Amino acid sequence: MRERLVDAARQCLLRDGYERTSAREILQRAGVSAGTLYNYFESKDELFAAVADRFGEAVSVAPASTDDPDETLANIVFGNFVADRPPSLQPALRARAAADERTAAALRRYDQTVEQALLPILEQARARGSIRPDVDLPALVELVAICFEGLEARRSSRAVRTSRRRIAALLVELLGMGVAAPRSKLRRHLLAPGRS
Repeated sequence: MRERLVDAARQCLLRDGYERTSAREILQRAGVSAGTLYNYFESKDELFAAVADRFGEAVSVAPASTDDPDETLANIVFGNFVADRPPSLQPALRARAAADERTAAALRRYDQTVEQALLPILEQARARGSIRPDVDLPALVELVAICFEGLEARRSSRAVRTSRRRIAALLVELLGMGVAAPRSKLRRHLLAPGRS
C-alpha cells in the first residue's frame, strides 16, 4: 500500500506539481479511502519526500555499454538528451527541495550517485585521449546535469520555444566540439550526422 501511494503521488507530481496536488487526488489515483494516507505517512510532505527518496534510488546513468568506450559515452549523452524519454520528476523535486530538507537530501544523494557513476567513465575517456586534458570533469558533470534539468524544467512548463530535439542536438554538438579532443573517436561519435 505504501508503494501504491508513492506511485500515485509521483504521477500526480509529474502531472500537476506539488502545489496543485492534493492528498485527495493522490488517494483517488491510488484508489484508496481517505484515512489510508495517514496510516502510512504523517503528511503530504512526508509522502513527497518518499517520492524523492525513490527517485534518488532509481538513478540510471548509462545505457548498455558497447565494446567501444567512446561510443558508450556518446550513448549516455544521446540517451539522456536526444532520445525520446518520459518527463522527469527533477523539476518538481528541485522546486520542492527549497522547502523540504528530506527532498533536498534525496536530491543531493542523487547528484552524488550521478557524479560517482560518470566521473570514472570521463576519467577513462580523458586517459584515452578522448576528452581534452584541461576539461574540469566534476564541473562538466554538473554543467551537463544543469543543462538536462533546465531542459526538463522548460519541457514540464511547456516553455520550450524551439524543440527539445533541436536544443539537445546543439548541446551534443557543443560537447563534441568543446570537450572532446580533436580527432578523437568520441568527437566523431558526438558529431556523427544522423545521430540526432
